[in-house]
Amino acid sequence: MKVAGGEDEDSLPIRSPHSSRLGVTAGTQSRSPQKYRARRGTANYTCPFCAKLFLDKSKWSRHMYAHTGEKPFMCSACARRFSRKDNLQTHMKDKHRIFKVKF
Repeated sequence: MKVAGGEDEDSLPIRSPHSSRLGVTAGTQSRSPQKYRARRGTANYTCPFCAKLFLDKSKWSRHMYAHTGEKPFMCSACARRFSRKDNLQTHMKDKHRIFKVKF
């Protein structure tokens, strides 16, 4: 369907809810390191895959699981694996009704 300006409606960029304020179109952001600049302090940890910066080593380590696919936390009841401890705890509570998990 044509809209004002002669463009097809399907070819228009999708805008985020904050796009008018920020001047950003959803899906077209660059992956530059400046985008991921730490808010406070100095970022000492950088992801070698996507150049995202982290202040804390623990948050950097957790982020790295997304790229490596590593899932070090395993459910003792069904052997399902998780990349994050909190996701395992939620699984144990919801699926197996086990509320206290010892690690």
